[in-house]
Amino acid sequence: MSHLIYCQIKQKTKSRIIQIMFGLLVIVMVADPITTYIHFVNYPESANRIGQNAYQYWILMNSANWGCSLYYNLFWFFPVLITGLIPYFESRTNLDKLLISRNSRRKYLVSNFVSIFLFSFFYFTILLLINLLVTVSLFPLSAQITEQYIAMQPNPGSFFSYIFSYSPLLLMLFYIFLNSIVIALFSIFSTAIQLLPFFNNIYITLIVPAIIPYLITFFFDAIPSLFPYNILMILQPAASYALEAVISGRNILITFILWACFIGIWVYACHITKKDLL
Repeated sequence: MSHLIYCQIKQKTKSRIIQIMFGLLVIVMVADPITTYIHFVNYPESANRIGQNAYQYWILMNSANWGCSLYYNLFWFFPVLITGLIPYFESRTNLDKLLISRNSRRKYLVSNFVSIFLFSFFYFTILLLINLLVTVSLFPLSAQITEQYIAMQPNPGSFFSYIFSYSPLLLMLFYIFLNSIVIALFSIFSTAIQLLPFFNNIYITLIVPAIIPYLITFFFDAIPSLFPYNILMILQPAASYALEAVISGRNILITFILWACFIGIWVYACHITKKDLL
């Protein structure tokens, strides 16, 4: 099993889609804090008034800059593209039948889901850490505290406020972990969609895994009482101070459990449909 997982991870590193996306996202992660730094070089008075602390300008927080907007606008497509569409092509070229005959249905599915989860998690953790390192090198965490910085602290009583009280850097790392783990979870969902025989069109395979969570989170956006359970709100540091709703650790746990159950249904559907290949 471990060898099969290793081979599938290695296969993903060779995907042209995944390689191109990594190159483009590295540019975004590096360029976003640099463009912010250049802006403040040209407007030093603004820098002194607003502040120059790294906590204010890393890509997940700095909603005023282009990098943050681009990241969250494309967020639901990341779990789709990170698969490289490899499961889709395997399923449509009958390569999955060969792989299942050599191993087993269980090993084939488990290795697919485990490999994409691990690969996606480390892929985006590395990308977000690159952004954090560049941001900290340009905007030190020891920079002077301003009113703007204080206003950007998480709402008192929230789970994020508890972590922030220990260390802003620890909170930044925690958000990186959350974003990476959510993309990894939904990459499992995208893989399940690609393995199912009902989605034969490649464009539908690209759109469906992105549009379903988008519509669900859109519904949560429309009901203020559900804000603390909106996974996109949980993932955005700016939401922890901009929203009146206080997001607790319980809210986060319930949200993750419900999404894990939702994704688990699709994984089980793959298990059922792949019986026909035996």
